[in-house]
Amino acid sequence: MVVTGVGLVTTLGGSCAEIRSRLASGEVAARRPVTGASGLHVAAIDGFAARPHFRQPKALKVTDRKTQLAVAAAARALADAGLADVGERDEWAIVLGCSASDLQSAELARALGPLGPPAPERAVDDLQFFAERILGRLNPLWLLVNLPNMVGAHVGIQLASHGPNHTLTGDWIAGTQALGEAYLAIAGGEREVALAGGADAPLDPFDLGCLATRRAPAGGPPFTVAEGAAVWVLEERGHARRRGARELGEIRGYSSTAAVGGDVPAAIRRALSSALAGAGDLADEPASARVESAARQTAALSRELHHRLGHALAASGPIDGALRLAGMAEASTAASAAAGLVLAIGTLGQCAALALAGPECS
Repeated sequence: MVVTGVGLVTTLGGSCAEIRSRLASGEVAARRPVTGASGLHVAAIDGFAARPHFRQPKALKVTDRKTQLAVAAAARALADAGLADVGERDEWAIVLGCSASDLQSAELARALGPLGPPAPERAVDDLQFFAERILGRLNPLWLLVNLPNMVGAHVGIQLASHGPNHTLTGDWIAGTQALGEAYLAIAGGEREVALAGGADAPLDPFDLGCLATRRAPAGGPPFTVAEGAAVWVLEERGHARRRGARELGEIRGYSSTAAVGGDVPAAIRRALSSALAGAGDLADEPASARVESAARQTAALSRELHHRLGHALAASGPIDGALRLAGMAEASTAASAAAGLVLAIGTLGQCAALALAGPECS
């Protein structure tokens, strides 16, 4: 299985080359503090236009911001892989991740409005009252925008792909899990081509209210949440080589774990150890010392990236991994390929890890 294309939409650009150049120059994404949330900042993507990426622009009416970012990233990934003009897409798999639906809380608040008498609690146990006073005020398309599977569904619609389509909502690790699940599908012979990754746009008041409870480490920079999307094109190696595709690297191992009893460090070690073990020749020394070293290095790199770009929640792992692949391709050494690890950690301690290899090992 090889990676043949990457599409990005981030706070520092829309390609690995642009992002790495801006990072190298010391640039940090523009951010603003969130009113009433000490220690929380937001980094938005300026100037993003979704319409050019939509084959059916009418769908913009029923898409939220993260879905629009996902559609744009998918279109860029196909262009990067040389598959933009391929007509037959029914055998492709689409697996995308997002942290959750933001429920368009601003629209919900307008629908709720001042309920007046009787007490607002009546909306909880009186179904007819709820339907008349609340559902009756919502945009009829509200549900279509907020169904949790809409991210993957709209990517499939815009790409005219009728193959398997999944949206994972596993918190901040969902995008990394999506890459892992697509990798397993191709490695197991189920599919020859898959689009996978993550998208998030946590700028809604509901999201920011939840994130406001997170505190940055004492003495460290404020926690910055960011918009972002990253989609990878994964192909069975033979399929990619038959069409003469450029190989950016590959996923060699994947693991997803949960913290038992709140022991997050143990969950991280299990995820990295399993991902490395699945990587075969990249993991010739799966000893505890190697895993501990990998955990420290991977966490340090991720912290620096999240500080500069902002943490794009479910999209953070796919963005991180895309930049790692680009770095390994530039270095073009077997030693750098072994260090290609991606680690995503969720709010409850759940972890997902990928072991990557550069194109020289493909």
